[in-house]
Amino acid sequence: MLQRHQSASQSLSMAAAIALLLCALFSPPALATPVMVFQSLSQSDGLSQNTVNDIFQDSFGFIWLATESGLNRYDGTAFTRHQRDHRNPRSLPADFIWDIAEDRSADLWLATRGSGLVRMNRNNGAFSAVLDIGDPRYADSRNGRSLLIDTQGDIWLGTRDAGVIQFSPKGVLKHWYRGTENQPGGVYDLLEHPDGRLLLATDKGLWQLDPGSGGMRPLGGLNQPASSLMLDTSGRIWIGYFEHGLECISSDGAQRNSFRHQPDAADSLSDDRIRDILQDSNGQLWIATQNGLNLKHPETASFQRFQQDAANPFSLSDDRLMSLAQDHNGLIWIGTRVGGVNRWNPRSWLLGGYEPPELSGAVVLAFADADAEAQQTWVGSFGAPLLRVDQTGQVSARFGPQDGFPERGQSPVTALLRDRDGQLWIGTFDGGLQRYRPQDGRLTTFRHQPDEVASLGADGIMSLHQDRRGHLWIGTFGAGISRLHATTGHIERLPADPSSALHKTRPTAIVEDGFGHIWVGTDGDGLFKLNDQGKVEHNFRHRPGEAGNLGADTIYGLHVDAQGRLWIGTADAGLAHLDPDQLRSERPTFEHLSAAQGLPSNVINGLRSDAAGHLWISTNRGLVRYKPEQAELRQFHQAQGLQSEELNFGAIHRGADGRLFFGGHGGYNSFQPQAITPASQPPRIVITALESVNKPLPSKQPYSALTAIRLGHRDSVLSIEYAALDYTAPELNRYSVMLEGFDSDWSPPSARTRSTYTNLDPGHYLFKIKAANSDGLWTPQAHTLTITVEPAPWATLWAQALYLIAASILLWMFIRWRLRNLQREAQINQLAYYDRITGLPNRDLLEQRGASMIEHNQGLQRSAAFIVVQLGPFKHLQDSLGFRSTDDIMRTISRRLSQVLFGDGESSASRELARLGEESFIAVMQMEAAEMQAMRWARALSEAASVPVEFGAHKVSVQVRVGIACYPKHAQDVLTLIKYADTAAHDAAREGQSGIVFYDSGMTARALDRLTLESDLREAIHADALELHVQGKFDGQRRIVGTEALVRWQHPQRGPISPAMFVPLAEESDLILDLDQWVIGQACATLAHWKRSGYGTSIAVNVSAETFISGRIFTALKRNRQRYDFDPAQLEIEITESVLASDMVLITESLNRIKALGHTLSLDDFGTGYSSLTYLQRFPIDKLKIDQAFVRDLEHRADQRALCTAIVALARSLDMTTVAEGVENPFQLDFLLSLGCDQLQGFVLHKPQLVSDFELAWLKPDQVPKNSS
Repeated sequence: MLQRHQSASQSLSMAAAIALLLCALFSPPALATPVMVFQSLSQSDGLSQNTVNDIFQDSFGFIWLATESGLNRYDGTAFTRHQRDHRNPRSLPADFIWDIAEDRSADLWLATRGSGLVRMNRNNGAFSAVLDIGDPRYADSRNGRSLLIDTQGDIWLGTRDAGVIQFSPKGVLKHWYRGTENQPGGVYDLLEHPDGRLLLATDKGLWQLDPGSGGMRPLGGLNQPASSLMLDTSGRIWIGYFEHGLECISSDGAQRNSFRHQPDAADSLSDDRIRDILQDSNGQLWIATQNGLNLKHPETASFQRFQQDAANPFSLSDDRLMSLAQDHNGLIWIGTRVGGVNRWNPRSWLLGGYEPPELSGAVVLAFADADAEAQQTWVGSFGAPLLRVDQTGQVSARFGPQDGFPERGQSPVTALLRDRDGQLWIGTFDGGLQRYRPQDGRLTTFRHQPDEVASLGADGIMSLHQDRRGHLWIGTFGAGISRLHATTGHIERLPADPSSALHKTRPTAIVEDGFGHIWVGTDGDGLFKLNDQGKVEHNFRHRPGEAGNLGADTIYGLHVDAQGRLWIGTADAGLAHLDPDQLRSERPTFEHLSAAQGLPSNVINGLRSDAAGHLWISTNRGLVRYKPEQAELRQFHQAQGLQSEELNFGAIHRGADGRLFFGGHGGYNSFQPQAITPASQPPRIVITALESVNKPLPSKQPYSALTAIRLGHRDSVLSIEYAALDYTAPELNRYSVMLEGFDSDWSPPSARTRSTYTNLDPGHYLFKIKAANSDGLWTPQAHTLTITVEPAPWATLWAQALYLIAASILLWMFIRWRLRNLQREAQINQLAYYDRITGLPNRDLLEQRGASMIEHNQGLQRSAAFIVVQLGPFKHLQDSLGFRSTDDIMRTISRRLSQVLFGDGESSASRELARLGEESFIAVMQMEAAEMQAMRWARALSEAASVPVEFGAHKVSVQVRVGIACYPKHAQDVLTLIKYADTAAHDAAREGQSGIVFYDSGMTARALDRLTLESDLREAIHADALELHVQGKFDGQRRIVGTEALVRWQHPQRGPISPAMFVPLAEESDLILDLDQWVIGQACATLAHWKRSGYGTSIAVNVSAETFISGRIFTALKRNRQRYDFDPAQLEIEITESVLASDMVLITESLNRIKALGHTLSLDDFGTGYSSLTYLQRFPIDKLKIDQAFVRDLEHRADQRALCTAIVALARSLDMTTVAEGVENPFQLDFLLSLGCDQLQGFVLHKPQLVSDFELAWLKPDQVPKNSS
C-alpha cells in the first residue's frame, strides 16, 4: 500500500563536530508533494453537461455519470447520452439526475429532480417514471435526491423534502416515510449497515431507520444537514456535512471525532463543505469538498490537499467537487461542479513522481548516491542549489553558498558522480569541477588554467565517468576529454595529440566497455572509441545512405549493460546498439530502434538497465522500458505518473539499491523498477454498437448483453463497435479481432474499435475480440458474438429443392438445346467453310488446307500447282434464264471437276477442289513436274467445264478460262499463289476467249493497271469528268427524229478511253450504278436546256440491268425531274432483254411506273438474248431496236436479211416502232428502208458528237431538224 511520505530528516554520517556544523548550515526539511496526474472528461469530450452529481460503474463495466442534463454512459472511447425527448415516450423523463443504482437484473434506477424514481430497462433501453407525479398522491416524490438498493433488493429513494420512500424490487411502492416537524424531510444519502439498519444523511443530521419496525431516530452528533455517508473497512461511519466538515463515529458508537478546516493548518481539511466520501481499495480516505480533494491516510489525522492549478493541465479541472467513485481497476473518479469528471490512477504513484518546493521552476540535470546504501540522493539542477533528498522525496539538506558553502558558488550542477571512495564529484555549468569529501566536509574546486597544461580543458562540465582503475574521465564543454589520475590527482588532456578531433568536442556521455575501451558520445561529432590510455582508435560518424552506420552524429546517452552490449541514445535517430562481438570491429554494424518501431520519440536523452536486464530509456516524450530479449516496449507518460513528459539530457541514475532516477522540469521520478508491474486484472470487453447498413441493429437486449445475433439477407453491411472497459489509459488499449468463417487469422493489434464486414455469405460465424489494457495485459478468453446470416428466400432449402427440380428441367432442356446447337454449329461450320451451292470447300478452308500442303511439301521438296477455272461471265445468262440457272450450272460443273480430280480414287490429301468465287473454282494438287503435269490437269478441267450444260429446254455453253500458278516457282505462300492463279485466269479472259495461261509477272502489272483504271473511272464519275455525246436517229427522209446518249471518257494521262474498255469495267464493279446515274442526270440537264432553247429532240438513255432491277432508276428519275424542267416524253429509257428475263411481276410493275411518268420505253439488242413473244405482248414496250449484230453483214448473209425482215414485221404487227442501229453503208440503209424500218442510226447517217457540237450542227430553235443529206 502506498504510504504518505515521511517528514523526518536524516543526518549526514560523519564525525560529531562536522555533524553539528552541517546541522547548523542545512535548512529545515520541506514536505515533498507526490505528483498527482488527473485526466479530465468534459462537454468537449461528449459529456452532456459538466456537473457530475454521481459516478457509477455497472455490472458490465460501463461508467455512468449523472448530470444536470441527462445520463451519460462512458466506454473509454465515447459517451452515449440519454436525455429527455418529448417526442419519445421511452426517453428519460427528467434530465436532472442525482444518484444511480443497479439491481440484480442489471436495470438502472435513477434519483431525478422532476420525475422522482426512474427505471431504465436494460433489455430495451426504455426509461419510465415509477410513480405518476401528476397524481397528487405522489407529487411530493418528484424531487429524488439519493438512492439505495438493499440486500433484499428493495429500492430506497431519498427525497429533497418528502422523506424516504421504499419500493419493491419491481418498483411497487411499499412504504413512504414522510418528513415531519420532528423527522427529517430531506434525505441526501443512504447507507445500509451490516446489522440491517438503514442510515440516512438528512437535513437534520445522521438518522437511522429500522425497516422491520419502521421506526426512525437520530443518532446524535451535529444536527446539521449531512451530505454523505461512508462505512469504512473498520466499521466506522463517516459523515460529511454540507457546511460543517467531517465526522467519524467508531464502530461501537462510543467515540466521535470531528475534522474541520483550519486556516492556519496546511494539513487540515481544505474546506468544511463536504460533498462525498470514499475509501479506496488501499484503505485511504478521499474527501470531496467544495475546495478540492483531500486524502486522509488511515493512521494519521492530517490531510493532503489536491487542488486545481491553472498552469498544470494534469491537475483537477475544478475544485468544487460533487462525487467520488473507484472503478474495478482501482481508478479514482472525481465528479466536479463545472469541470466534468476527473480520474486518477493510484498505480501512477509507483513511478514515484516528486516535486519538492525547492525544485520549483528548476531543471533537474544530475543525480548521485549520497551514501553507500542509497538512502539519500544528491540532486543537481539548473535553477536550484544542490539538494540531498530521501526516498520519500523530502529534502534533507541544501548545498549552496547560502547554506554555509560559499566556495560552492552559484554555477548550476550539470553532472554528479560518487566515486568508489565515497567522494562526490560535482560538474558545473561554468564553475569547473568540484570534489566534496563527506568525511571532513572539505570542498575542492578544479578549474581551467590557460597557462597550465595539467588543468581542465574548460570550466563547463558535461559528463563524468570513473573507469575500472579509478581514473576520472571528465567531458568538458568545447574542450574534449580531461582525465584525473586516481592516485596522483594529475589532470591531463586526452588524447595527447592536440590536433585530435576529440579536443574541441562537447562530450555528452562517457562509458567503459568490457574490453577496457572508453566510448565518448559527443554533441555533433559522432561517437569516439578510445583505448585505456586515451588514444582515439576510431571516430564513428553518420554516413547517409550507408546501411549499418551510426544514425546520427549527436549522442545524448551511452550505457553498457550486463551482457556487454553498448547502447547509444541519439539526438534524432532513436536508439542504436552494438553487440559485444562488434565492439572490437573497425567497421561495426549499428542496429537501430526508432519511433517507427514503437519509441515515442527519436530523441534519446538517457539510458540505464535495471537488475532484470531491462533497458530504461528517457526521451523528450516520456519514459520507455525496453526488454531487449523479447523486443518488447512499454511507454510511460504523465497520465501514468511521470513527473514530466520531457526528461532531461543526462538526468538519469541508477542507485546502489537499484532505484532509478529521471530528472524533469520542477521535479523528478524515483522508483524501484521491479515495482512497476502490469495491472493484475485484464480488461472486460463489451459490444457497444451494432449497425446494419449504417443503421442501429434492432435488439431486445442491450448490445453489451448479446451473445448472438441474426442477420437477414438485406443486411449486407455489418459494423461492430466494441470497447475494453479499462479506463487507465483507454487510448493505449489494443484490440485484435477475428471472424471465424471469414477471417483466416487474428487482425494485428491496433487501437481500432470498429470492424465492418460486407456481403457475408449465408451461414454461421463467430466474431471474437481480444483486448489488452495500457499495461499490455491481454484478456485470457476472447469475447464472442455468434452471427447467423439468414439466406435470402430464394436461397432456403425449399428454394434449393425447387432449384434442383428446375435445374433438372433446365438440364434436360439444355441437353436438347446443346444437341441442336451442335447441329447448328455443324451447319455454321458447313456454311463457314463450304460453299452452299456446290458443297465444295470455300476459299477459307482451301487456304488452310493449301497452307498445310505447302508446309508438307517444303520437307519433301515437292511442287504444287494452283489451277483456277474461271467460267462465264454469267451476266447475260442470268438476265435471260434467271439466277437459279447460274446455281444449277455451277453445281453441274463442280461435279464434273470433282470427277476429273478424284475419279481415280486418289487421296484428297494431295488434291483439293474448292469454289473460289461466284464464277470460279480452284484446284490444288501436289506433283513432281509442276508445269507439265499442271498443263495436263488444266486441259482436263477445262474440257470438263466446257461441255454444254442442259438447262430446261436449253443447252448452255460456258466460256472457260484457266489460270495456273506453281509452287515454289511463282510464290512461296498459299495466298499469293491463289492470287496469281486468279490473275492468270482473268488475263486469259482479257479478250473474251477461252484459254489456259500460266502466271507471269506481267499479269500482275496488267491487273494493277486495270485496278488503277477502275479507280480513275470512279474519280472521273464523281468529279464530273466524263463527256456526254449524242448520236442522231433518222427517219426514211433522213431527218433527225431523236438521239441516243453515249458516254465518252478523256483520261488526263491516257487520252481517250474506249467505252468498250471502261463500260465492261464498270459493269464488273459497282460503278455501273454511278455511271447510269451520271448519264441520266446529264441527259435530263440537256433536255431541260433544249426545252429552254426551243429544241424538241428526244434523248434515249441505255439503263443497265442492275440500275433497273435495283429500283435506283426511279430514284434518279425523281431527283432529276425535281431538279430539271423537261418534257418526260423526250426522255427515252432503253432496256435490254436480260432485264425482262427477271421477275415478271416486278418488271411489269416497274415498266408501268416508267410509262406512268410519261417516258418512252425501248427494248435494246432485241434478238441477241432469250427472246420471247410473251415479253412483247405483256410489257408496255414502245420501240424495238434491231441489234447491230443483225445489221453488220446484211449484204453478205441472207439469214440476217431474213431476221431483220421478221423483226420489222413483228414490230409492225404489235404497233411498235422499229429502230435499226449500227447502219454503216448505203446497202444496209436502203435495205432497211425497203423493209419499212421506222428509224435508223449509224455512222452512215451521223457520228456521235458532243452535245454542244450537235446543237450547232443539227438543231434549230424552230425545232425543225436539219436534213442529213
